[in-house]
Amino acid sequence: MSIEDTAPADSVHTIQRSSIHFFSGTMLSRLTGFLRDLCFAFTFGTHEALAAFLIAFRFAHLARRLFGEGSLQTAFVPLFEEIRQEGMEKSCRFFRDLYAAWILLVSLVCVISITALLAWKTWGEPDRSTVEILDLALIIIPSLLPICLFGLNISFLQCQKAYFVAGASPIFFNIVLITTTLFLRSTTPQAAMPLCALAVILASMAQWGASFVPVYRDCKATLGKELFHKIALLSPTVKRIWKPIALGLIGIGATQINNGIDLIFARIADPEGPAHLWYSVRFQQLPLALFGIALSSALLPPLSRAIQSGNQEQYRTFLDYAIRKVIAFLAPCTGALIVLGMALIHGLYGYGGFSLHAVVMTTGCLHGYALSLIPMGLIIIFANGFYAKKIYTIPVRGAYISLFCNLLCNTIMVYGFGWKAISVCIATSISAWLNALYLYWELKKEMGAPLTSRLSSLKTLGAVLASSVVTYVAMALFFSPPILFTAFTTSVSLPVTFVDKMIHIIYPGAFFALSLFAFAVLFKAEDLLALVNMVTKRTQVQPK
Repeated sequence: MSIEDTAPADSVHTIQRSSIHFFSGTMLSRLTGFLRDLCFAFTFGTHEALAAFLIAFRFAHLARRLFGEGSLQTAFVPLFEEIRQEGMEKSCRFFRDLYAAWILLVSLVCVISITALLAWKTWGEPDRSTVEILDLALIIIPSLLPICLFGLNISFLQCQKAYFVAGASPIFFNIVLITTTLFLRSTTPQAAMPLCALAVILASMAQWGASFVPVYRDCKATLGKELFHKIALLSPTVKRIWKPIALGLIGIGATQINNGIDLIFARIADPEGPAHLWYSVRFQQLPLALFGIALSSALLPPLSRAIQSGNQEQYRTFLDYAIRKVIAFLAPCTGALIVLGMALIHGLYGYGGFSLHAVVMTTGCLHGYALSLIPMGLIIIFANGFYAKKIYTIPVRGAYISLFCNLLCNTIMVYGFGWKAISVCIATSISAWLNALYLYWELKKEMGAPLTSRLSSLKTLGAVLASSVVTYVAMALFFSPPILFTAFTTSVSLPVTFVDKMIHIIYPGAFFALSLFAFAVLFKAEDLLALVNMVTKRTQVQPK
């Protein structure tokens, strides 16, 4: 019996179950990622050498989003599902041929990147700090090959509904870097960074290997001895993917340029600015990855299958479900990060080399990034709505609208207002909202009607706003008033001992959760209550 025969039909329930599987794997990988960041924070603080490493890592992995995530997944999944209608064997041959072509393409990208950086270092007359970044980037670049192949692996696994492995594989990446950081704890940051760069290569290979095992098993079971025979790098099916990938690359390219602009402006605003961004964005990406990306990854394959079968009503139902769930999950996370931000940063990072100045600066960045949570989650969902229909130009236009808005806002805030690294985070949020509104407007025109109930979303946002305000007042009365959106070190009273730090997180956090539930009941915010019900059902012990 084939995989298609045994797989359950697509429904809201299967999307929810798949997103929970992805959520579970991603939760484990994010926990280890958080431990990795704690090790970095305790060992290196926000030292300039660490900031240089983070810039080098980000620039060396620009191609990761271009050739390992984003455009690759959004182009691969709809085409793979279309080819699978003709049989699993044909779709596996397409995957095998594309895999071989991708190895050659990414290897070529690595060679070109290394050559360009060496030329810049030799003839570009860079200053000392730039040379430091270039040296680290040259070490990291070879890790692109395994990390981009990992992106292809998880695209295949998501089509096979194997979401847990796709979400959990980064655990191996984090374990390697945690081990390296602990080993280098007595080494100066300047001497440790090249060794951390080497560890990135080993970590990327471990992450790829964890996801490759189930991919190889499925392809071997389908193709047998033909798995390595008659590989066609330019087969007709492989040729069909280049156009959507090219369009996706244009849009992802805008996003990566945005990321590069953020790092440059952060470095201009404050030499330690990139490190403040790195630590704060970990908190912003956690809920986005746990739910937004998990849900969108589970959504694209069934959306594509609904379009392939001509079921527009099912397509619309899936989109409505995803939009409402994203708002119901990310809106409370936004409120919590703003109200509890300083307690979280100080309680989890505020040790060793992480100074009071670093706590305040990182908290300000976290507040700025928190405002982008909802639009970023919606952008992923809206874009999937277009990708399932093989419409790539509209998300590309949205990405470039966001790029120009981000550039303008960064320029005004860094040079005009002098808001240091927080400028980057607020600019990111403003541009994300603009992008989300544009995609919503275009998708609404495509569908011919509103995508979801506005009243249900307004009830959710009202409950979150009310609980955030009440929690802020309670913290001001019983602890100390949280400092919001600050770009400067101010006089602030913070707990010193570990126990006190945890109290400042747990008590206000519990108060926020209880008040959120109370206001959800009061406002009849059905989406929030449904989310609570789903969580409680998952945690109940099943009777024997």
